[in-house]
Amino acid sequence: MPENKPSLDPRIVLPPPRLHWGWVLALSILTRSYFNSIWMVVQANWVRKVTGRQDAFIWSIVNVAVIPVVLLIAVMVGATIGIMSRGQDVGDTHMLSTAVSVFAVIAVLGSYTMAAFKLRSALQEATVGLAFGGVMTFLFSGTYFQYFLYDYVVPDAEELYGALPSPPAYVSPPTV
Repeated sequence: MPENKPSLDPRIVLPPPRLHWGWVLALSILTRSYFNSIWMVVQANWVRKVTGRQDAFIWSIVNVAVIPVVLLIAVMVGATIGIMSRGQDVGDTHMLSTAVSVFAVIAVLGSYTMAAFKLRSALQEATVGLAFGGVMTFLFSGTYFQYFLYDYVVPDAEELYGALPSPPAYVSPPTV
């Protein structure tokens, strides 16, 4: 016998994540903004469910993944420099460490900027309809978005899609 699963109504808008923005700010300060990047993934997942846009979600995941990858590369290059320069005066190690530092800054800032501004544009869509400033988006992205999302009132389906048709009248099954 097949199970009767409830159908997912696309007109129902899910409520946004409800962590107070003060907690997001405090945890971001304690983790040196890594929690901010993780919270942007949570927000982008909600935006993906509401608007159907995947770009903010993908860039938020890239932003979270870039930091450990950059740290791993930095450790590997540091170990390589340590092995290369043991007992010798090697001048190329300074250039290598500078190149890795420049790469790390570009990778982290690039992925963060793309994630923050893709999430901002997704939150400004007509379905959600919030407005954000560019400087605050760059400086405080996850906390700034959560400040507005915490008090965000989810619109009714009638507000978004118009009046719903009335359900059909109940007809009892025929008796045999």
